[in-house]
Amino acid sequence: MNLVFVGAEIGPWSKTGGLGDVLGGLPPAMAANGHQVMTDSPCCNQYKDIWNTTI
Repeated sequence: MNLVFVGAEIGPWSKTGGLGDVLGGLPPAMAANGHQVMTDSPCCNQYKDIWNTTI
């Protein structure tokens, strides 16, 4: 299954509450179960390991 998670925050990069926790943990867990997963959040270039796919 192809999944796209969109949110204002994604842990551990831009986490302030529960949403960041969910989007930091759920997508990797879904990918581990064999799903194609993408997460999308406002671009924050100052964080390490963040990249822009320009999609």
